[in-house]
Amino acid sequence: MNIAKSSNNTPVITTIIEASIEDVWKALREREKLARWFGWNYSGLEAEINEIFFTNVREEGVSDATRRRLSVNGGDTFILTAQDDKTALQLVRRPLDGTPEDNYYETITEGWISFIEHLRFMLEHQPISTRRTIVAHRKLERDATWRALGLPDARQGQSFAGSLEGHELSGSVQFVTPQQIGLLIKNWGPGLLIIQFGENMQLLTIYTSDTEFFNSLSNEWKS
Repeated sequence: MNIAKSSNNTPVITTIIEASIEDVWKALREREKLARWFGWNYSGLEAEINEIFFTNVREEGVSDATRRRLSVNGGDTFILTAQDDKTALQLVRRPLDGTPEDNYYETITEGWISFIEHLRFMLEHQPISTRRTIVAHRKLERDATWRALGLPDARQGQSFAGSLEGHELSGSVQFVTPQQIGLLIKNWGPGLLIIQFGENMQLLTIYTSDTEFFNSLSNEWKS
């Protein structure tokens, strides 16, 4: 994960996904696949996906095997570039334009970072079970989180084992940005835990048909 600036001084989020450009494109253009990585489980998710990904959008290079573009509703643009059997995904954020949405610009940027990493997680681990999500709101301090997980610092790919909020966790760091960390949790099959420090929000994603396990995990994390 890398965050830079565009020529318009807007954020450009880049990540490398170990999947073909065709598979990444399908994950952006097929409703069923979108629901397996975008957002989290709630009653309005289907409508939100339709609004963002299928209303006032523009596709370019749909049949191109090396480079494709998708501008979603609101002006944010995905750029896919094939790199052998991997794909470089860039999201270029829209410029500020004086609309009310500008008030949430940074929050939306942080949301895109989380969702793009959920997309990478879904494509690289190819889960077959039902996607289930847990959203919690707790104030977790960055340095205290590192210490709890036994991390002197946090780098992508680094292994960890420790206790966080009463849960014994082990796995590896999927990504790190100034405001977020993504943790692959081996105990959960694996699962992906994203901690947004600035938003005091935690988003957990697991793919499981074990409803009892999920409900227990949800109750514990939200308590």
